[in-house]
Amino acid sequence: MSSWGHVEQFGRADDPPVLLLHSLATHGAMWSAQIPTWGRSFRVIVPDLPGHGSTPADPTLHRFEDFAASVLRLLDSLRIERIALVGLSLGGMIGQALALRYPDRVGALVLAHTFARVSGPMLPIWKQRQATVESQGMEGQVAPTLERWFTPAFRAASPLTLGWIADMIRATQPAGYCAVAECIQHLDYLNRLSEIEQPTLVVAGSEDKGASPEVATEMHARLPQARLLILPDAGHLGCVDRPVEFTERVGEFLLETNRAQ
Repeated sequence: MSSWGHVEQFGRADDPPVLLLHSLATHGAMWSAQIPTWGRSFRVIVPDLPGHGSTPADPTLHRFEDFAASVLRLLDSLRIERIALVGLSLGGMIGQALALRYPDRVGALVLAHTFARVSGPMLPIWKQRQATVESQGMEGQVAPTLERWFTPAFRAASPLTLGWIADMIRATQPAGYCAVAECIQHLDYLNRLSEIEQPTLVVAGSEDKGASPEVATEMHARLPQARLLILPDAGHLGCVDRPVEFTERVGEFLLETNRAQ
């Protein structure tokens, strides 16, 4: 039984499958700008993570290896042997776990706005976020999350888009958020990235303070078959604040790696 209760598919069933994994505190609709374009060439599979969107929280998920095993069950339920995976932030952390644990199931990997190890100074911050959500729910996370994710210029120019993302954050189940916060506190794949031999595109936003260009550059240097894409003026959700460039550049990578296989 898969933990991914809500899964949408776009494109033709016989096209190459691409799995899109969203960030913490959003859901599959985060990919709305990419789906119509990528769905012309791929079978695009868009689940809501457990505890996000329309998928219930799963109390058995304690580490990213558990999420990877859950993804494997999803792929098996869809009878898909091998995928290209596009993971953003949290989705990229799950993507690393999947590529390390089940390398034969991943043909290509996009690690967008993500990191491979939680730094020491960030541990108490994640502990505090987890404790706050456990005691007070998600509302208190809305404003600070939007401030972290988007540049001041984008926030000023795009209030309707911010309202859309704010509703996603607000609707995230506290149990789902806290399970991920716990996983992140144990994230440490940096020294294992050299084991990921699949073609990989590492994407960062030039203005992202968390998954910064420096973090992405270090990941890129450790991955054997990696390329690096820095999106100018982008924050933490390049698929939202730089949607056309994200769609085009990541889509080019997906098409190229699919032709090479």
